[in-house]
Amino acid sequence: MYTVIDPLSPRNLLTSWLAGAAALPLALITSVAGQGLGAVLGGATWIGVTLPLHRQPWALVNEPTLNFASTPAATGYWLGSLILPALIALIAVRLLPRPRTVAGELTVIQAAFALAVGGLGWLPLIDPVNGHLARWLALHHLPSSLVLVPPLAGAVAVLPGVFRLLGFQRGVHQAPGASRRFGVTLLHFLPPALLWIGLGSALAGRIPILPVVGVLVPVAVALLAASVFSAEPWVLPLEPGRTATPFLLAAMALVLGGLLLLAGRPLPGDRAAGLLWARPNAFNNVRPWVAPVELFAERGARPPGAELPTSP
Repeated sequence: MYTVIDPLSPRNLLTSWLAGAAALPLALITSVAGQGLGAVLGGATWIGVTLPLHRQPWALVNEPTLNFASTPAATGYWLGSLILPALIALIAVRLLPRPRTVAGELTVIQAAFALAVGGLGWLPLIDPVNGHLARWLALHHLPSSLVLVPPLAGAVAVLPGVFRLLGFQRGVHQAPGASRRFGVTLLHFLPPALLWIGLGSALAGRIPILPVVGVLVPVAVALLAASVFSAEPWVLPLEPGRTATPFLLAAMALVLGGLLLLAGRPLPGDRAAGLLWARPNAFNNVRPWVAPVELFAERGARPPGAELPTSP
């Protein structure tokens, strides 16, 4: 058993990194789902998504009234993209069901990590002026500096995953030193964090400093916690998982990554792709920079490049 749960074994490291790659698009989708569900709870109709990594993603909705965005009913619309990732990141390691395998544990750990560093660190800060939280703060005349709160919440949300990983380490080495705990945490969490930074910067055509800091803050807290604290050793039996698991995780990463390309790739004119599965009405939030594929539209129903009606 002790060899099976060793977080530094090549198999477990590879599984963890592939899980982190699959968790990146999953975290972005979760963020958009939080906004979409929040909008529905406020009385809006969820009609589509845009999923760019290089700018603020949006759940595209038909709004019930012209002033919907400024009403209390829109609170979930503005903040759902933070609330849902934060909630799942905090409870995932303890409560999400998964196979009782090392691969299952590592997948959940990396999913929680992606929600913390991506959903709370990268995405809220990619547009600190017109993003979801920034717009909500402006509407309520609150300090714009509060956009820095989500990465701090992400720094808290990474801790359950860190201590679960350190528990595996203590199951192998009863008294691992600070340098070993630091190394285990670094090897599992730094590559997925660099994936967020590298892909996001490549798509944006620049290194966006504020989101990079938003990613590195939870990573730094994770490394600090691993250096200072230990964890209870993992004592429950776990299976190593199927041999095909790394291939399944790689396939998942490719499929979900393909969805991001379809519904969020950069387009000429500083636009981004999107998907619409229902027809926009006069009060919708489809931004001018969104170029959606209309899954409902008949061929030739709207001239290419024609703008959708958009509420102010």
